[in-house]
Parts: sequence; C-alpha cells; structure tokens
Amino acid sequence: MIDLHPEEKIVLVIRRHWFVFLSEVSALFLAALLPLAFPIFSNYIYEIGGQYLDPSQITAAITFFSAAWLLLLWIIFFIIFTNYYLDTLIITNQRVIDVDQVNLFARDIATAPLGSVQDVKIEILGFLATMFNFGNLHLQTAGGDKEIVIRGIKNPEYVKKLIMSTHQSEIGNQSSI
Repeated sequence: MIDLHPEEKIVLVIRRHWFVFLSEVSALFLAALLPLAFPIFSNYIYEIGGQYLDPSQITAAITFFSAAWLLLLWIIFFIIFTNYYLDTLIITNQRVIDVDQVNLFARDIATAPLGSVQDVKIEILGFLATMFNFGNLHLQTAGGDKEIVIRGIKNPEYVKKLIMSTHQSEIGNQSSI
C-alpha cells in the first residue's frame, strides 16, 4: 500500500482509538433493536393491514423487512469497520504518512517529510477523551497550505513526542551530511 524510500524504516503505525469506533457503532446496535418493537405494535399493524392481508402475510412481511433492516445494518457495520481499520497514521524515520479511508473505494493519503514539520498540536476534547486518552493531532508543515489533521487518535501526547523526537533526529542527520 505504501512504498517506502530506500533506508526508510517504519517507527509507528497507529489507528484511531477503539472508543471512537465503538461510539460510531453504538447507534447501529440501537437501530438493530428496532425490529424487536414490531411485536409491541403488532395489534395495530394487524388492524390496519388486516383489511387487505391475512395475518400470515403480515407476519411474512414483518419478517422480511426485519431481515432486510438487519442486513443493511450489518453492511453499514462493515463499512464503518473498514474505514476504522484502514485509517492509519504511519510514522517513519523520514516522513509522516496519514492514510484516510474516505469510503470503501476512496482514500486520501497525505505525506509530510519530517524535515518540514513545523508544529504538532494535539486536542483532547471532553471528559471521555481525557479518560480514554484519545484526541486529534494537527500537523503543520513548512510551506503547506493546510495542516494534516488526524482525528480520534489514541495516545496523542505519545505520538506528538515521537514525531518531534524523530523530527529532531532527522534534522540532526540532515545537518551532519
């Protein structure tokens, strides 16, 4: 997926925090409970549909739509999981690579050489982010129009320190050449 330069070594590969994934998926679990509400409203459904259909057809229709709903949620779950799993931040001894999986068939790859890194900022927003130690990492490069933003990364303080220490060693290597 990523071609490394000669003598380039991967220092760290990191993904978003599991809590970010869990928060995206939690709405799907609640939506999966929706077909369980059909028996509660079954008398109302049989009154309305009983004029046109017999009860076995209504039961078959409810079963079909419940199964279709759960299949749709299952597909959405795997799309969310694929986006979570393929969103990565790769730190090498020469550059920082942010792979952002936009959707199933589109990804955005941003690369910043460590020598051009000017500022690394982290944001830890909220109580849960503080408790579970995840946040956003902003990476500003020299001459870059926009900053690279990695959202929901786990242990952002450690990643910031690693980028800055790798940046310092890269600057030291360039000046000794």
